[in-house]
Amino acid sequence: MPKYHLSVLFNHHLGKSFYSYLATLRIDYALSELAKNGYNFTVESFAYKCGFNSKTSFHKYFRAYTGLTPIAFINQKSNSK
Repeated sequence: MPKYHLSVLFNHHLGKSFYSYLATLRIDYALSELAKNGYNFTVESFAYKCGFNSKTSFHKYFRAYTGLTPIAFINQKSNSK
């Protein structure tokens, strides 16, 4: 199946692009890792660990998903403990 057709099917059935869907899965993974292991690494290394190719991309999708930057999210979680 050509990539284009797969992309059209993905958009039609899920209402988002394949990359947006993949980014959502990666952010879910990031949130679960933060919950399990806390935060003890740079944002850039964490972005790569979660499958993003850049800190900028990670930051963009993280903020869109949570409403906070990664650091603000971590600080908020630390303050609520």
